[in-house]
Amino acid sequence: MLTPDDPEFREFGDEFARLLAEEGLDDLSQFLTAETFEEVPLFSRYAQIDFLGDLDTARRNILTIRFAVAHLGSIQRYARERRAAAPGRQPDPCLRMVTVTDWWDYGDDGVEYNNGTRDVLSPHFWVGDLGSPKMAAFRMHPPDSAYSAFVRSALEGVPSVALHEGWSSDDRDRLLSRVYIELTG
Repeated sequence: MLTPDDPEFREFGDEFARLLAEEGLDDLSQFLTAETFEEVPLFSRYAQIDFLGDLDTARRNILTIRFAVAHLGSIQRYARERRAAAPGRQPDPCLRMVTVTDWWDYGDDGVEYNNGTRDVLSPHFWVGDLGSPKMAAFRMHPPDSAYSAFVRSALEGVPSVALHEGWSSDDRDRLLSRVYIELTG
């Protein structure tokens, strides 16, 4: 996870903190429960990550994924603290992860090609109540695609991370919809 000692944290930490506040993601209480699942994006407009300047798209993808995972750590700590302070301390039914979406026309070089333009991927904060009957069909698959390999390389050095994939299909093709990032420690 990114820490205040990491050069990228020192360079972009204040801007990412402003982004979290602008999007309301600094209110960690919203990540405590979900009826089925909630998926909230790290940013809603590309202009919000203009502070990444002239970095190439692959590097932007790496940084947004790493910062989202760092914030996921804060979300999980907050949820554990709230659960520990709750009377009756029931097991937490929610799974909290980061999802990375917008993989269509994605190249193995860490760049998404969308209508001929190069855009960044979309990290989201995902909270799912696995005890909900509506989540009975929820499945994650092993991380065996080039997309998961890219996410794994983006998270190099981050301990206790598990990756999963979510696939959907249309009439002709099986399509990757999400790479799930779970903090396991």
